Amino acid sequence: IDGNKALNYSVQATGADIINKAIGPVQKGLKALGGYMLMQVHDDLTCSVPLDKVPETMRLMRKHMEQTITLNGHAMKFPVDFSIGFNWGRKEEVKHESEIPSLLQKITTAESTLADTLRLRTGNKHR
Repeated sequence: IDGNKALNYSVQATGADIINKAIGPVQKGLKALGGYMLMQVHDDLTCSVPLDKVPETMRLMRKHMEQTITLNGHAMKFPVDFSIGFNWGRKEEVKHESEIPSLLQKITTAESTLADTLRLRTGNKHR
C-alpha cells in the first residue's frame, strides 16, 4: 500500500469513528427537537426536522460531529458541511447559519406543496 492510500484509509476510518460516536447523541437530540434520522451513508447523516428547528439541528449535529482528531501525530479538524431541502433533487448548501432564513424561503417557494419538515444532510468534508 502506498502512503497516500494508507493515509486516506486512516482519514476515512476516523470519519466513520466520529459519525458512529455521534449517532446516539444526535438521535436523542433530534427526538427532542421533533425530528428523526432517516439514514446514514458512510460519513453522511440525513435527518428530517421541523422547519423552525433547522438552526438548532445544525448546532446539535456540529457539536457531536465536528471534532479535532490527532492522526499519525497530526491534529486534523473534521469540519461538517450541511445542505437542506425537501428532497434529494433540490438541496441547498448551507455555508453559514445566517443563510438559513433565505434558503428556507427559496426552498419553500420552489416547492408546489409545502411540507412541514425538511431533509438536513451533513457530512465530513474530508473524504
